[in-house]
Amino acid sequence: MASSQARITMLSTLVEKKWQAHRWLAHLGVALGYALAYLVVVGTLSNAPWPFAAGLRIACLLLVPYRYWPALVVGEVVPLAYRYLGYIDDWGLTAAVLSSMPPIALAMPVVWWFRTRAGLFPSRDLVDVRKLLYCTLLLSVLWATASFAIISTIHLRSGPYRMPSGAAFSIFIDLYLVLLMVTPWVVIAWIHPREALRSLFSWRAVATNPATRDVVMAVMLVGVLAALYRVADGTLKAFVMLMLFLPALGLTLKHGWRVCVFGGTLCLISICLIVEWWRPAPDMQQIQALLASLITFLYLFGARLSTQTQMLEKSQHETFQTQQVAKHSLVLSEDRLQQTSQALEWVVGIMRLDYTRVMQRFIPEALREDYSQDFWNVQQEVYLLAESIYPSAWRERGLGAAMEETLGRALREAGIAYSCDTPGHRLRFLSKASQVALYRMACSAAANFSASPACIGVHLTLRMGRRHGAPWVALRMDSMREESQVAYGLLQAKARQGVADKLGTRVTTDSELPLLAHLFQGNARWRTTSAGLRFTALLSDASSPSASQRAAAAPLRLWAR
Repeated sequence: MASSQARITMLSTLVEKKWQAHRWLAHLGVALGYALAYLVVVGTLSNAPWPFAAGLRIACLLLVPYRYWPALVVGEVVPLAYRYLGYIDDWGLTAAVLSSMPPIALAMPVVWWFRTRAGLFPSRDLVDVRKLLYCTLLLSVLWATASFAIISTIHLRSGPYRMPSGAAFSIFIDLYLVLLMVTPWVVIAWIHPREALRSLFSWRAVATNPATRDVVMAVMLVGVLAALYRVADGTLKAFVMLMLFLPALGLTLKHGWRVCVFGGTLCLISICLIVEWWRPAPDMQQIQALLASLITFLYLFGARLSTQTQMLEKSQHETFQTQQVAKHSLVLSEDRLQQTSQALEWVVGIMRLDYTRVMQRFIPEALREDYSQDFWNVQQEVYLLAESIYPSAWRERGLGAAMEETLGRALREAGIAYSCDTPGHRLRFLSKASQVALYRMACSAAANFSASPACIGVHLTLRMGRRHGAPWVALRMDSMREESQVAYGLLQAKARQGVADKLGTRVTTDSELPLLAHLFQGNARWRTTSAGLRFTALLSDASSPSASQRAAAAPLRLWAR
């Protein structure tokens, strides 16, 4: 037993030692990989107007885990020392040594604070764009200050190096512009869902995406503006350069933050290709500052639009869920009414059997007729009560039969002519919630119509169809009024007052039925016609949220996906 435990301990020790060796190899691999990437970026883009090495630094700081940050420092020290220590004779020892210090080490506390304390990434798939821009601006100021301090220590053989006017601002704006170009892409790559990467390699998905068409049009427009810049004179060039911002603005307005990043990057690249930025002329610095401000506000605007879109989608989903719960409650209430109606009919059957037994055993034959009439009245009242709660025609033959028979019987008994035009058996394909809403709305409208003594007839029409790809059903009820028949209606006043009770409803206000219609993403209204009064309702029978829903206002946090 002791020997087996010793073997297990020895094996775990060997595994731990191998893991330690592999961990140091991982750090070494990160350092070598970063050094190689740094040399490739600096060597390939050595003639670029902006220091793209700063983009590589912030990309690594945002994506690489903290435990590998020391390896990044080592990976940057080696190429910097190899490059700048050879300038000791030309720049002096102080400037060469300071230039060999890795700028990535200066940025590590800033990025760590934004990632850990400031909540730069609220979750795995969200980024706070406002704090991302704050981080970008702070890093630009920090690196520009360090670069200016290093340049001020250069001592040439002919004497101290004199920096041209505006060089400090030019260094800052170059760093800020390159970070604006690189940082959003790094963040998008980080927060993009892994399962959504497959669509990036699908030509069909790319070709059918509306953003692809707009991006192609933006690229073509930028190409036209760039060609115009080449042939324009001095005053027109500045105007054309500002026009390069318009395609990015259009993409932002239509597609939000992600496509806004592409538009901003396209704008920066186009300006980088057509303008020489090396000379820190005052007019160029003004254009650079204006461009940086426009791109910054563009990103903020795009993030706000994306946030509002996300809030709209969330509000639509929550509203849809609430509507589904309300519809489900409506169906459950109607099911309870159906059960109650059936129970009352069963009670009538039991009463009939009990009555027969009692009559035969205890009531003299001479008195049975009077008792039979009383029992028949009680039985009819219970049956009418069951019918008002839930009509048997609906339960046995569907909604169309209830619309035609139950409504028709209640109105005709009150002296009101009634006609009905429905799709018949097609109504069975409607959801239970929609059938309940249609029947209850029709009963309420009929009760409202019958309350007028001038009403002589009611016509109901039901139509089904599709609207914007979703199934809809339309209800229209017309009441025909004749003022000359008011006296006849007053004679039928008692019967007309009982229409609402027979249909299990009441006379409603003009605002109650539209509220019920809104539950089904529809609308209902009353209006006066030449013949009388008309009630119309349009209800959706769709099982997905309606695009016409609107989001409620709420405080915005620029958390973009």
